[in-house]
Amino acid sequence: MRKILPVFCLLFCFWITELAAQLPAPSLVSPGTFSNGIPLNGQIFDWSDVNGAVKYEFQYSTDFSFTTNVTSSFNTISQDTAFNLQAATQYFWQARAFDANDSAGAWSFAWVFNTTGNPIPAPTLLLPLNNDTGQVYTNLLLDWKDVPSAVAYEIWYARDNNFNQGLVIDTVNTVSQYTIPNLWANTIYFWKVSATSGPSTSAFSSTWRFQTRDTVINIARDPALNQPQLQLYPTLNQGVFTVEMNLNSPENLSLKVISIDGKEVWKKDISTQTIREKISLSGLKAGVYFLVVEGENFRRTGKVIISF
Repeated sequence: MRKILPVFCLLFCFWITELAAQLPAPSLVSPGTFSNGIPLNGQIFDWSDVNGAVKYEFQYSTDFSFTTNVTSSFNTISQDTAFNLQAATQYFWQARAFDANDSAGAWSFAWVFNTTGNPIPAPTLLLPLNNDTGQVYTNLLLDWKDVPSAVAYEIWYARDNNFNQGLVIDTVNTVSQYTIPNLWANTIYFWKVSATSGPSTSAFSSTWRFQTRDTVINIARDPALNQPQLQLYPTLNQGVFTVEMNLNSPENLSLKVISIDGKEVWKKDISTQTIREKISLSGLKAGVYFLVVEGENFRRTGKVIISF
């Protein structure tokens, strides 16, 4: 014990000396915490001088823990400037000092600020239509409107509207479509999408639902299982387009055009085995519309875009 105690005291005293020698954390000055409307370029961040400091490190991030999306810079004075911030985004910032031995001092408390600009809008869902039924349970295509400046989208789908049962979360880059490889048959699903641009993420879209078809299908009565399927051309048009579909036998059919807000703007009932219908939609606004073909045992939907 006589030999161990002096060694312990020596190590403890060395630790205390090192701790005391560490530079203290600076105090942040401006912009004040929870500041709003911070410009995207050229904002000066200021903090108090620390005695014994020869340089400072300045960090800002969209992550409070400063583990992702971190930007760091060094300066010999107790201020620095931020550039290329994302619009309508919340950031955190902090600073610390370094001594002549390049030993880092303690970090300041992190402050919060919000940049100027409009937030990235939430996506608008397109297909399948809300409350649609008879959807395929393999390789189902989800489609939504492009969000300007979006570089990625996050898709959620589940078997309940609280997104707990069978929840799947996935992402796609740039393309505003997503294919679900496998779903349960004869099951109701709920889905929603958010958009991402840099560190900015939009709110989720509205939540839509669809129901998959049963596994027992009369193949002879379901043209989706026999080629050719529904054809629309040109999909980008000035209000005039053609729809084609060949069935295995004559059907009583209903052709409808529905606006993106769910309003029926055109309808025609026909009885035929071969559909070849030229549709002229005069007086409608430019935008996305859906053609719905309904038969006794099937429902098919296609998208057209009217552009003047």
